[in-house]
Amino acid sequence: PIPIVRFVKDEYRLTADGSYVWGTNKKNSGGKERTANRGAASLQADLFWLDDIYCYLRSVISYDRKQDLSRRFETGPGFGYGLFRISGSFLDLELGASYIDSKYNSDTSKDRKDHGIYLRSAENGELALTSILTLVESVSYKPKLEDFDDYFLDGLIGIRFSLPSNLYLTVTLSDRYNNRPASGKKKNDVYLVSSLGVNF
Repeated sequence: PIPIVRFVKDEYRLTADGSYVWGTNKKNSGGKERTANRGAASLQADLFWLDDIYCYLRSVISYDRKQDLSRRFETGPGFGYGLFRISGSFLDLELGASYIDSKYNSDTSKDRKDHGIYLRSAENGELALTSILTLVESVSYKPKLEDFDDYFLDGLIGIRFSLPSNLYLTVTLSDRYNNRPASGKKKNDVYLVSSLGVNF
């Protein structure tokens, strides 16, 4: 995730993220077509056992009207390992499990529900290019434990600009893939987002 708020101490780290995306396009025949209406909020707490090893608890709640997703709730624990940390750059690897509960609502997917235990493997990193410019990226893969054909694959890459007063501006290109979306909806969703964050 690209954090909106991050609080870091020697033995623990708390990362919060929130996003809201809304957009429309003009139709050739007149009027407007909604291209995006989604939101998400996440919270992850990391407790470091050793310098490079930590356990985490992560929770996410989201919705996506364009994909007929009324709500999705995800929560679960896992372990992480800091592969390297050098001069403002780092790469973390994570492995865990999550309970995911999704509810879809449309004419073709009326009150469809999907829930279960999903495995989670992820990596996220930052590369300091200059004192004010940082490359950020992350990838996560979440297959359902009882059916590996049911999975989520998310990735993003972006640039973060440091601003005064511990603020920063991030511009990211994100790709979300749901192998079993609501009926009639696309599996892949690509979008460009800008966000404002703060470090403590």
